Amino acid sequence: MRVLFVYTFEERPIELRRGSGSFSRFSEARAKPLPFTWHTHLGVSYLASFLQANGCETEILVLSTSLDKELDTGVIDGVLDRFDPRLVCYTSVQREYSHVVRIAKYVKSRREDVFNLAGGPHIQLAPEQTIQDFDAICLGEGECPTLELVGQLKEGKAPSGIRNLWFRRGSEIEKNPTREFMPDLDSLPFPDRKMWDPWIEFPGFAQQILVSRGCPFQCTYCCNHAFQKISEGKYVRFRSPENVMREIEHIVETIPIATRIYFESETFNVRTDYCLRFCQHLERLWNDLGRRIDFGTNMRITPRCDHAELYSAMSRAGFSFINIGLESGSERIRKFLKRYYSNADLLRSVGQAQDRGLAVNLYVMIGIPGETYEDYKETLELVKGARPRQVYLSVCNPYAGTELRRAAEEMGLLSKDHDDEASRGRITFDLPGFPRDQIMEEYRMFHRRVGLADEKVAGAPITWSDSQAAATA
Repeated sequence: MRVLFVYTFEERPIELRRGSGSFSRFSEARAKPLPFTWHTHLGVSYLASFLQANGCETEILVLSTSLDKELDTGVIDGVLDRFDPRLVCYTSVQREYSHVVRIAKYVKSRREDVFNLAGGPHIQLAPEQTIQDFDAICLGEGECPTLELVGQLKEGKAPSGIRNLWFRRGSEIEKNPTREFMPDLDSLPFPDRKMWDPWIEFPGFAQQILVSRGCPFQCTYCCNHAFQKISEGKYVRFRSPENVMREIEHIVETIPIATRIYFESETFNVRTDYCLRFCQHLERLWNDLGRRIDFGTNMRITPRCDHAELYSAMSRAGFSFINIGLESGSERIRKFLKRYYSNADLLRSVGQAQDRGLAVNLYVMIGIPGETYEDYKETLELVKGARPRQVYLSVCNPYAGTELRRAAEEMGLLSKDHDDEASRGRITFDLPGFPRDQIMEEYRMFHRRVGLADEKVAGAPITWSDSQAAATA
């Protein structure tokens, strides 16, 4: 059976690093929708390779999305006519859901016989809403239920009774129970990376490898605390180091231009014993590769953490950078987000990493419900003190189904159009003492405030309030 995957990518400026820490803006007007390989979706890649291993033909269609962009029906028609899929699979986060629905409805209007299946974060967080727009939705992991669906479609059956799937037939909804989380990640075939290449402007040099699935923490803004309640069984699972090493070798053999590999894990250091064993395997492999490959991953800061031993092992194994989710420099706001470490914990861990040659990138949010301008200034000061290589800044838009979303609703912050307007770079609500215009100005000026901008402008205001004072003087 032919299975088509549809992936949407939100158009926004991409920042490229040049030289010793400066940035340049990469135009959105690209010939292909995805700038780099790290903008692909590992979940889709795994599902494709799993179906291929079980006899399916698969293809990916990637479409750029923006609020004011017309649907590229020519590209969709071309793929439908040439590939002739029976099953079309979609994935969606909240901010792109309206675009995904628009695509699915167009596909159905062109090919009534196509079966539309949707999964992904927003689908699982808001199933009662999203089931209305598709033939079926997937709650939980998708490999086994999608394969069962393929089997029923091949037999000409009306799909039914598949765990993890809800089906819609007119106004009737069939809600099936979920199955346990897949216990053995090593049993999965390596993800299909090559299928993305036609859609990527600069493919190849930066690759991703999934190390684990799931997260044990309960951050209010994150969807993991909702996902772990969907199914039974162990939610946090790691691949064996040996299996990951084999995938690294596979990448080295099949993608000669690969020079960077990012180990995807919600929290790489949740099990220190695993991390140290992983680094031992990686150090041996790294020394035998015959060419330099830089590694990176995601680290979590915890109260009174001491990462000196782990960072030393990571440095010996070829890690060159780590990402840390700071989110806010205000300990009060972080407590609200259920991230309980102190600013001293953050600075200590960052310093330990930098002392061992690991560059540190920080994730920061602005416009968090409950955040004041004073909280935001604490973020600026902490980031400047941490001296990161890069900061990935996003505007906070609470996801449906999360604790943060419920808090934002209780505060009366969200309009009825919030989900359609939301994006990583657009604030959709005012905060008491931190209005929307001020948040957007600080979003625009953030990298300059913390010393990571293209250039330093002489006499530039230090804060938004200073610029307001200058404007009215």
